[in-house]
Amino acid sequence: MSQASPKIEVRKVNEPKDVPLNIARDLKRRIESGKALVAVERPIIALSLIRKRWAQLVREIRVAHASTLNRWRREELSMQATRMEWTEFTATDYEAFADVYVAEPSKAAQLVDQAATIYVAIPLSDSGLKKLLRKMEPDTLVIRYEFEADQRE
Repeated sequence: MSQASPKIEVRKVNEPKDVPLNIARDLKRRIESGKALVAVERPIIALSLIRKRWAQLVREIRVAHASTLNRWRREELSMQATRMEWTEFTATDYEAFADVYVAEPSKAAQLVDQAATIYVAIPLSDSGLKKLLRKMEPDTLVIRYEFEADQRE
């Protein structure tokens, strides 16, 4: 049985500080698909930044909810905010249940088979990426970040 090639989307960002916001915005859409894995160099710091952006998005949804009179839109926004508030993140306890795992590459390789979306926010060679994703499910979406600064050097 042949394994399908992974779906890899490349996103170019100007600076590493843009990545947490991009991940949080994307997670807002992708979290319904299943668990997510974020591969980064410093998981604790990345988790803190992603959760900060996540909280800002929840506040934006709550403001949109308060500013609309459309009953169906209010219900949709309320459900989305509730789902986001109940989303579990972890960067330390990979054995516990979580919706989003944030891990360094060595730990991320062990979690790849559980994720529906994988964010690769570290510079990896193609062989390094292939090694990281070797246990990946065929329908998993991989989002790989490239920094514009890397292209200029």
